[in-house]
Amino acid sequence: MNTCAWTTESLGERLRLCMPRLAPQLASESDALGDLALDSIDTVELLCVIHEEFGVRLADDDMNPGETIGTFLKKIVLKANAL
Repeated sequence: MNTCAWTTESLGERLRLCMPRLAPQLASESDALGDLALDSIDTVELLCVIHEEFGVRLADDDMNPGETIGTFLKKIVLKANAL
C-alpha cells in the first residue's frame, strides 16, 4: 500500500527533479502535453521515470498530446494513490 498521498504539485515537482531537462516545460500545468515536443526517447524516459518513482505503468497511448500537463499529472496521481 502506498504510504504517500501524492498531489499534482508534489508529483510534478518530483518529475521536474528527476527530469531536469524537461523541468521548465513541466512547470506549466495548463500547457498541452503536445507542447513538450517529446521525441520517442523522451517519451520512454518519462514513462520509465513515472514507473520507477510512482509505481504507475502507463503506455504511450496514455499520453494524449491534446490533454494538459495538469490533467496528465492528475491521471498519475489517481493511479499512484490507488496503489
